Amino acid sequence: HRVWLRRLDGERIVRSVDRDAERSLWMRIGDLFFGPDGAPDLQTWDRAQPPLADRRNGCTLDGGLQVCAWRAGPFVAVASSRRAVRALHDRRYEVLKLTLFTLAAAGLLGLWFGFDLVRPIRSLRRQIQARMAGDEAPITLARRDELGDLALAFDRLLAMLEARGQANEAFIAELVHELKNPVAAVRTCAESLARGVPIDAERATRLAGILGASAARMEMIVGGVLELAHAEAGLTEARIPVDLRALLDAIVARVDGARFEVSGAAVIQGAPGALETALGNVLANARDAGEHVRVEIRVVGYRVEVVVADDGPPIPAAVVERIFERFYTTREGGTGLGLPLSRAIAEAHGGTLTLRAEPKAFVLALPA
Repeated sequence: HRVWLRRLDGERIVRSVDRDAERSLWMRIGDLFFGPDGAPDLQTWDRAQPPLADRRNGCTLDGGLQVCAWRAGPFVAVASSRRAVRALHDRRYEVLKLTLFTLAAAGLLGLWFGFDLVRPIRSLRRQIQARMAGDEAPITLARRDELGDLALAFDRLLAMLEARGQANEAFIAELVHELKNPVAAVRTCAESLARGVPIDAERATRLAGILGASAARMEMIVGGVLELAHAEAGLTEARIPVDLRALLDAIVARVDGARFEVSGAAVIQGAPGALETALGNVLANARDAGEHVRVEIRVVGYRVEVVVADDGPPIPAAVVERIFERFYTTREGGTGLGLPLSRAIAEAHGGTLTLRAEPKAFVLALPA
């Protein structure tokens, strides 16, 4: 029971049992952390006491610690609260061992988590590089965590970039096609003039008309393309409060006021020049489609809608599907850029421009 017990032969100690005096290898290693003296023990206390024959039975305080000694015949028993200190000291060893074990376990867990995190990132990098090299396989990770969501986001991003690239290629092809006719006319006129053959006034007038019309056509196409590119890239015009009713009244008065009926009112935050362009294109399209055009401004929740409806014939389904495509037009001399530009301006304001089939109407929706 952790009592230092000795058996005497006279005053000579013939047997001594004190397990607390035994120091294990781990305790000796612990001296590196707690000092060579270690915790107090009864051996140290005993060396400072008088001979056994002169000692009294009982308990005394030594340095604030209680020491109890008892002698009966040939036996001497000593116990002390220093044993509690010893036990506390041993607990410190246990805490040290637990700390070292925790550090080792934390290191192993760190390596495992690091491997678990790095491996999918490497897989993601390989898939992205393969996609950039022309592989059409989707980017995926068999995980339902943030890394799996990241892989899906990368896949969507690359798909959007590829779609945008294809759209740009198609746009360039359409632009070249639209410019082909006026460029060919200009080249034909240039070749005719380069022959050096005298031309009469009538022929000169005709060539001048062809050159002027071709230049005007190219200027209209290039100007529309630039406006559309600026709108799709984001408007740079300052946003200010815009009175939609006043803006529509000004556009209607300039286009053909007698054929338009405007109702409602609302004020939004927007770029007035861009909105005038967008609404002007929509109103011009409705004017060419019918004899009477109704324009209604209405507030729906947190959005303002401008509904433009005409009394013209229904739009064929094939036209409805392509009406917002660049360079698609059913009008003679049109560029097919007006409605795409209006939609791009609406989207730059955080809104939409749609064509409603039944009843037929263009709906421009903008944040209120």
